[in-house]
Amino acid sequence: MEAAVPELKVRSGFVCLPTLMILVGCIGPGPRLPQTARPMAGSSAAVAQFDINGDGKADFEAALSPDRVVTGLTFDLDSKAPLTRAWPPVAPSRELLIVIDSVPFDLINERWQNADIRWFKPPQPVISVFPAVTDPALAEFTGTSPCQGPESMYFDGERLEVGWWNYAKAENMPWLWAMDYVLRTDLHAWGYTYPRFWMWQEIAGIQRRFRWSHKPRYWAYMLSGSSMGVHFGYAGHHELLEAIDRLCLQVIYETRGEARITLMSDHGHDEYKSEYVSLPTVLAKQGYNVGMVVWGERDVVVPAIGVITAAAVYTKTPERVAWDLLKTPAVELSMFREGDGIRVVSRDGDALIEQRGERFRYVAKTGDPLELASIIAELRRAGATDDDGFVEEPAWFAATWNHAFPDPCERIWRAFHGLFVNTPDVLVSIARGYRVGDPAISANVPNLALHGALRRISSTAMVMTTSGGPSGPIRMRELAAALESKPARQAIGGEQER
Repeated sequence: MEAAVPELKVRSGFVCLPTLMILVGCIGPGPRLPQTARPMAGSSAAVAQFDINGDGKADFEAALSPDRVVTGLTFDLDSKAPLTRAWPPVAPSRELLIVIDSVPFDLINERWQNADIRWFKPPQPVISVFPAVTDPALAEFTGTSPCQGPESMYFDGERLEVGWWNYAKAENMPWLWAMDYVLRTDLHAWGYTYPRFWMWQEIAGIQRRFRWSHKPRYWAYMLSGSSMGVHFGYAGHHELLEAIDRLCLQVIYETRGEARITLMSDHGHDEYKSEYVSLPTVLAKQGYNVGMVVWGERDVVVPAIGVITAAAVYTKTPERVAWDLLKTPAVELSMFREGDGIRVVSRDGDALIEQRGERFRYVAKTGDPLELASIIAELRRAGATDDDGFVEEPAWFAATWNHAFPDPCERIWRAFHGLFVNTPDVLVSIARGYRVGDPAISANVPNLALHGALRRISSTAMVMTTSGGPSGPIRMRELAAALESKPARQAIGGEQER
């Protein structure tokens, strides 16, 4: 059954002919999906039946354990010899992985806990990068780091690169070529303008391409997780996830239960009402020259292409700029290089992060900006610190993955060491209740959910899979290896939806 696709209405008075031709050429029929992913009425506690084609009859059924976990499938119910399969498949012949932009772990975990039946193993938290934004997160996942900058607008050491042109050309997206399906980047602005329409276009595109593909492994990326969250908050995420549930059910039916399905996100999303703050204006009022080049000590470049809760600043005086940014309540944390370490400052504290081999040390000079004092005391009692106070990476991760600022030492260190070609001089985490970035987008998009900050809800992505995968919290850059399964992956080389 073809899903209802909302009509695409143009808000402006007219659309230029080239734009209209591009849109018409990229719009296709909606996906053919079941009406719902929930079991049919009359399903028992031990067996759930599903109607795929909408004729009121069961097309296949799933055997359930007492806690509603699917353990087996039966197809061709009207046949004299129904086809039975184990679930999940012991040796899946296909793999479908869907990266859903901006779905927080807590939301998907609550949804799984309340599920009618459970096709997937329990979701696991994935600690994203900082800033918690798509390009560096997926570059880490696909092993294609570094990105040119945190976003498509960045300072290359000589001038500020034009953000939207770079975005359309995917200049800051090394991860893109690992995907088999991505909505064309020059259509992403439309995706944010009409999120429901393009949500169904993305689902239809994934369904068509997966059917046509002969690849054993198929990876897809969905912008709609971000656009639906921005416009409708967590209700938008649930609406999208309901549609993805239906897509997964159709895939299970069409592959006769032989596909392994994985859903993951690139970072979290924090739902709250926010006030827009212009960091360029904040710095200009303090006497800085905000522009496109950095020639003198008062010159700063502040790229702003999206609306997020993190920011990058390029300057010759990072320490002074970092402290001056804290004069606005919108900035919670500022960080910059100091000698061989990274200094993290807030209105309430000043600390230094240092690395020695595979160990990190956090030394608070005043206060405790990353709120790690109690954790360090516990690590010391457990004997996890050496004589100089350094702690091995695995111990840090185990102690801090669920912290207010998850895995802060490694994530902040990575942001200044290898995540970007054009490393910012100052990185900023924005306080809850505020947003920064492009003022035009900020004024014309609801911005009901945001991401980018070092805080937990923004930083914690999710992964859930029907088989295999991690059995606990994991860093983004380690996730692909944890998802490895037979058949082995082919070389990177997908292309965008045309």
